[in-house]
Amino acid sequence: MSSKKYDAAIESYTKAIALDASNPVYYSNRAAAHASKGDHLSAVRDAEKAIEVDPSFVKAYSRLGYGSINYVIKTIY
Repeated sequence: MSSKKYDAAIESYTKAIALDASNPVYYSNRAAAHASKGDHLSAVRDAEKAIEVDPSFVKAYSRLGYGSINYVIKTIY
């Protein structure tokens, strides 16, 4: 995602999830791509799904916090 191809990243993670929906990394990474695009609500949803799949996957909580706070800020301002 360093080249800012967020839509392509989202599409790739969506395909990966279709192949293995039990991998929280795919949801978490898709959350990061959504957040990078400014779609924080989608980022929150994916982070929550990553946590649902594996509650011990710590990075998902970070993605959830980042997406949540940015969604609130975007909504207020």
